[in-house]
Amino acid sequence: MTTSKPTSAQLRWCRAGFVICCVCPTIYVALWIVFRAATGAADAQLAEWQHTLSLQLGVNVSASSLDYPTFDTAVLRAVELRDGETGDLLASLRALEVTVGSDGTEVVLVDPVVTQAGSRSLLAITRDRVLRHQGPILPVKFVAHQLVIETPEGPWSVHNPEAWWHITQSGPELQLSFTPPEASTRNDRPVVRVIASRNREMTPPVTRWQVDTGALSLPMSLVASVAPSFQRLGPSVAFSGNLSLFEEAEGLRGTLAGKLSHIDLDALITEQFPHTISGDATAVLERVVLERGRIASARGTLQAQHGQVSHSMLVALEEHLGATAAIDSRGMNPSQTTPYRQLAIGFHLDQQQLQLTGSCDPTRDGVMLAAASGPLVEVPQQHRSQPIALLRVLLPQADWQVPATQETGGLVALLPAPPLSQATATARAQQHVPTRLGPSGNRPAISEPR
Repeated sequence: MTTSKPTSAQLRWCRAGFVICCVCPTIYVALWIVFRAATGAADAQLAEWQHTLSLQLGVNVSASSLDYPTFDTAVLRAVELRDGETGDLLASLRALEVTVGSDGTEVVLVDPVVTQAGSRSLLAITRDRVLRHQGPILPVKFVAHQLVIETPEGPWSVHNPEAWWHITQSGPELQLSFTPPEASTRNDRPVVRVIASRNREMTPPVTRWQVDTGALSLPMSLVASVAPSFQRLGPSVAFSGNLSLFEEAEGLRGTLAGKLSHIDLDALITEQFPHTISGDATAVLERVVLERGRIASARGTLQAQHGQVSHSMLVALEEHLGATAAIDSRGMNPSQTTPYRQLAIGFHLDQQQLQLTGSCDPTRDGVMLAAASGPLVEVPQQHRSQPIALLRVLLPQADWQVPATQETGGLVALLPAPPLSQATATARAQQHVPTRLGPSGNRPAISEPR
């Protein structure tokens, strides 16, 4: 029996069938396995990045994808930082590029945006995570083209922000510099510098904050979420100057000097206290010393132009600060206002006394409030009063010794605490005898006040 040889057409059909039925499925399965393995590895790497960043920062960090354009660079895209409890968005970035080198790490932030809720959290991250890092690290440099910070008054952008995190001999340190938007077009490109450091050579360790704005101004709305009390100065208030503050268990300690511009006196006084005074004011702070969270001493000036002052304020200045008002306001409606042309006050405050000077009239000393027709309020030369007199002026009908109101609470916590005199301390010791329980014997079971 003989078999015929397959024709060339049959051979082609057999080969085609082999390729279609065997080779193609095998290649497809192999590619599917490789793809799944690669995808699984990429997903695992992305999950590891998210977990590590979340653990280090103390917030939930998520990203949509992870790429490795070069062997030493990782790029995370659509990055979000959210509060672990509330889920509130704290910050977002279009991309996060991390490049690791032998001498440190560079992190490029692409289109970073910090929300209002994120300002307080990022400050906590700096204080509790960055500055309290344990163990050695290589320096880390953070750079961005622009950073947007959302404030109650709208978004605020800084240009070319740079930060450098490294370990010094005394502990971790974070240096930050940036250019505010109003200075971004200047050729000299001035910068604001902020340094946060942790000194572990002190017992206990202390965190220090240093800010130097140079000739630039920073809107106080930037710290509204961290220190809401600054909102009482008005929506447009700005600070220029320098400060050096230490965080201690008893409170802040340090010094500051500079200028607060665009203070809204309506927001500061009229909306908080039973007086009316309006105007756009500027406070020049020559030197302010903080001890245990209180003002230990302060020297400077306060100036404003073209506002209104109520008669109740004029009466309070006479009664509690020893000033002299040109208008007899006692028989008038307390809420009635009088226009003023200029407010110019010099002040020196410490634990012992408050000294005021007036400089509205260059030909007449002591005029601290003046109208177009002449002086409204004068203070005597060598003026002196107690620091607590400020509370009596602002709330003349309140018991200043018991700051039970929201308005006085913040002021009492900030004003200098006068030292307790020896006579007062002795009198209190004689009036107070502690109650004690004695087991037996000649000692009384209960000790009564004398």
